[in-house]
Amino acid sequence: MEPESANNHTAIPVRSSERYAIPDVLRRLDLLGIALADFPEFSVIRCNFAQ
Repeated sequence: MEPESANNHTAIPVRSSERYAIPDVLRRLDLLGIALADFPEFSVIRCNFAQ
């Protein structure tokens, strides 16, 4: 059986002052990389697959 204090936690967003900037920047770069790789209109490299 779990102690009562373990059941009384609620999830709340952290304040901006408590956030780390580096993981946020890395997350944004990851999303940019996914967009560049998956969407041809955003891609820098053009491939001609219709041959």
